[in-house]
Amino acid sequence: MTHIDSEKVSFDETQRLLSWGSNNNGQLGLGFQSNSVSIPEEIHSILTSSNDIKKIVCSKNSSALLLSNGKLYTFGASRDGVLGHDYGLSAKNETIPRFVEGLEFENVKDVSIGDHHGAAINDKGELFAWGSLTHGKLGIAKSKVLHRARRVRDHGSGVQKTPKKIEFFGPGEDKIHAEKVLCTNQNTFIIGRCQIQFNPTDQKKNLYVLGSTKSGKSGIGRTRGNIETPTLVEGVKNVEQITCGRDFCLTLTENNRVDSWGANNFGQLGGYEHYSSSSPHVVRYLRDKKIVKVGRGSRTPSCESH
Repeated sequence: MTHIDSEKVSFDETQRLLSWGSNNNGQLGLGFQSNSVSIPEEIHSILTSSNDIKKIVCSKNSSALLLSNGKLYTFGASRDGVLGHDYGLSAKNETIPRFVEGLEFENVKDVSIGDHHGAAINDKGELFAWGSLTHGKLGIAKSKVLHRARRVRDHGSGVQKTPKKIEFFGPGEDKIHAEKVLCTNQNTFIIGRCQIQFNPTDQKKNLYVLGSTKSGKSGIGRTRGNIETPTLVEGVKNVEQITCGRDFCLTLTENNRVDSWGANNFGQLGGYEHYSSSSPHVVRYLRDKKIVKVGRGSRTPSCESH
């Protein structure tokens, strides 16, 4: 099954992969750059039938294709090292999908790409991240970054140009087995389980966060500062899905509960009048609904129910 996390790619009836929309950085993977592509065109560069592709993700200027065999390709804008390629002292946009060599020996199971960074999880539950170090969203200390290019625009904060494994632990120094990852503009969210040695049956899916706390969007009860080590979002348990807009987040748990947090100036949180929240709260008006999927626009959440 192919998961498409984008509004600018699709398969047609013959299972060809098509893309359209903004293409000023080659993010459509068509082999050229242009202001826009209004008619869907086929991506020819790699095997792209629905049987070969597991997941497609797109940010504003960059895209990623995850194949069923665990190989990852990225394309589009290379600013801040968001594509995960080592360009030396000069970065260039990729107009066709390019294999991420830094994950050559990994069987990738999930991937996400933001405007300035990317992350992936392998079949061992290990997390890899790359891109801009701003806000601490990679969980990498700036002093440990060896690949720093002066010509790469990195806002003075440093760039991790190739995938780097991120180690993180839960309570009692139990290692976290990561399962899903989401990169937003200033944060990285990871759904994972503690590998508890003494109680292996107690392995609930928790949510962890890295990056900015502005507008309360990290969900840890703070609105100032950055989170530079993966930190548990304590207000949600048994998380199945997470989605984030510009400055708010929604989660869906295994019992169909929807929680929200962050800015609420447009009513994004589904209640609470006009109050923002820096920690998760259940969306009361959805309690009697069987929600199966959460989604969002920049400032507009959405839910699908059965």
